[in-house]
Amino acid sequence: MKKIQKLVLCGIAYVVFAFSLLGQNSNLIKNPSAVSAEKWKLFSSEEGRFSICFPGSPEQTNIVVKTDAGVVRIYRFCVWPDDETEYSVNYTYYPKDSKNLTTKERFDAARATLKAHSSWRLEFEKDFIVSSCPGKEFGFAVGGKSSVSGRIRIVCGDNGLYQTQIIFHRGDPHPEDFKRFFDSFKIEEKVENKKK
Repeated sequence: MKKIQKLVLCGIAYVVFAFSLLGQNSNLIKNPSAVSAEKWKLFSSEEGRFSICFPGSPEQTNIVVKTDAGVVRIYRFCVWPDDETEYSVNYTYYPKDSKNLTTKERFDAARATLKAHSSWRLEFEKDFIVSSCPGKEFGFAVGGKSSVSGRIRIVCGDNGLYQTQIIFHRGDPHPEDFKRFFDSFKIEEKVENKKK
């Protein structure tokens, strides 16, 4: 995937994540795992209080977003195992002075953000629970000449919002890898970095 496309995809993640802070697709063709077992690593963030298996060592970036609730810092961890796939985790703490949005309002804001883009098509959504916290998964496709799809899971933790995301080429999905990534996400009290 070209560098500009990667930047656009990162933008998608930031937009969905920032707006949700404020206010399985049967059509997939099953391809074998694209990532060898030895490349999967358990990554933990003590500050973010989460752990997840990434298909490689993640790069960390942070962005600052101005919102109605004030300035919000989003912490982002990404791995690109190939030119067409991105695995990422974003998290942020709820702003101290922000209005207290309900979990439903946060999920509604994420859905509205996805639907607001004319070239994005929301394909499905479903509820789930992770570490006793409510979550919502959204599947989407980017229209036009793009062949990009994505799956985003948003989890409302006690003190912050988490988003796990996979962006991939529609013609070459790897559901086994997606399941391994999503199912490994945990919100924890105390975590340590280690290989799995």
